[in-house]
Amino acid sequence: AACRAMTSRGREDMKSLIDKIIEYKISMRQLDHANITFKDLQDIRQVVLEQLMNIYHERIAYPE
Repeated sequence: AACRAMTSRGREDMKSLIDKIIEYKISMRQLDHANITFKDLQDIRQVVLEQLMNIYHERIAYPE
């Protein structure tokens, strides 16, 4: 939902958004009891980024 609200959906913008959301979850201690490592979080960040880039890829303009 946060990605859909973005005006710019470049790779760095999406990466920044994902990082911000994960850091917020960590700071709010929402992952304290999760059986997850920081390496797992890094892998999750990469997979989510790739999926969002695939969903919101740029469309080419076709001639009329």
